[in-house]
Amino acid sequence: MIVEDRPGGAPIVIWECRSCRSTRACRPGWRTRCPICLDSRTSPGKAVVQNLEDHAETEPAFRALAAETFEIPAADVTAEQLLMAQSVLWLAQREDEFTRPGWTVLAGDCAGMPWGSPDPSRSHGTWATHEVCGTVQKIGMARPECRTCPPAADSRTHRAKIDQPQLLYLIRYLDLLKFGHGDGNRVHAHLSAGCEAIEVLRAPHQQVVAAELRIRRTMRDHIIDPDAWDLPPTFGVGSEVVQDTTALRLKDFLSGPDVHRRDRPLARLKPSSPVAATTMPRHSTNRDLFPGGGRFGRPTGSLRRQVPGLPPRSRAPGHVDVGG
Repeated sequence: MIVEDRPGGAPIVIWECRSCRSTRACRPGWRTRCPICLDSRTSPGKAVVQNLEDHAETEPAFRALAAETFEIPAADVTAEQLLMAQSVLWLAQREDEFTRPGWTVLAGDCAGMPWGSPDPSRSHGTWATHEVCGTVQKIGMARPECRTCPPAADSRTHRAKIDQPQLLYLIRYLDLLKFGHGDGNRVHAHLSAGCEAIEVLRAPHQQVVAAELRIRRTMRDHIIDPDAWDLPPTFGVGSEVVQDTTALRLKDFLSGPDVHRRDRPLARLKPSSPVAATTMPRHSTNRDLFPGGGRFGRPTGSLRRQVPGLPPRSRAPGHVDVGG
């Protein structure tokens, strides 16, 4: 029996078993099975049967649950009934994992059921009803957000920030350039780590995110190997970093005012200051063994720091005005 047919236009149909009332999500037009009930088409393999029998021997409560479910003596429980009881427990646990305040789980899906080998990685997803407005949509392990209702005040999703101002920035650290997006605090964190602001454009969040994605695609062949460099902690995994010889202008990807203020430079932190001690680039634990590089002697950090007598860059980071 069909409970929901393409909710919200999604390519999904939610079915309910007429026998046990369990539900399952499936693609429109596909033939599907109840995730619990077995019939003449299902014959558990010998390995599955043996595992079920062993589990029932070590966990008497499991056999008792199957007996209670089918209203028969525990001694009369068959391997097929044990398998069905196991499916009930597995689905209940799966539903508990997706339970969220304000949402009612309608159905899930998992490949391998009801044959006793569930594979959550192959699934049509878990679908739930938003109790406030009745919207049916797919939910994940993260906090769900109704696609119909306005976003919550504390929402951090792209949908909630779609019209909020956001910064697309390009900064220099020694011989490297990093691009990314965030708020003023994010940019100032990079500057405090010893970086220099090159371009900082302000635009609506949706436009900034789209522009960053275009930059990623354009620069994919120029992204450095972060393991070969000493990067500031603010760079994270270093997936948006290129060498400063790369031709990159943010104005080619986004139209927006440049809020970078070169006339009000931010003083570079001294290594002896308490803040600088926590924002200096990380160093390899094998530096004493490999003076010219990090692990296994690979070059790390800027080559400018590894050539004796070559002075570092003298540029001072700029100021970012995050006001309106």
